[in-house]
Amino acid sequence: MTVPATDVATELAGAGIGLTLGTNLFTGGIRDVRTGIPKNAVFVKGLPGGLPQRTMGESDEIRSPLVSVNVRWTNFDGGDTKIRQVQEALQAAAISGYIDVVAQQSEPLVLGQDNEGLHLFMMVFSLKYIDAS
Repeated sequence: MTVPATDVATELAGAGIGLTLGTNLFTGGIRDVRTGIPKNAVFVKGLPGGLPQRTMGESDEIRSPLVSVNVRWTNFDGGDTKIRQVQEALQAAAISGYIDVVAQQSEPLVLGQDNEGLHLFMMVFSLKYIDAS
């Protein structure tokens, strides 16, 4: 089964950019800081994306889900560096089971600071895969 957010998080964990699943890299939306969820963290969330595309007479569909990657960091420079590392790791990455991975913007989006003064950044990536179910 294809789960884009999980697959992207797994790719990031293996990209050599200092991210570890369950330690500072999580699937789902941004979570509050608490035990087990550090201030400096990355969150990968699946989004619906475009409609499935089907070739006439075929049951296979090409699916194009979106995945948002959110970085929360204690200082601006550290967060900016991390989101750019994410961008480099994922742009055109060869993730098993996917045809393509493409960033949906040229530069990371700076979201400002949360209520604790932590800096937030985001990038959205489009993935493509064939669903042959």
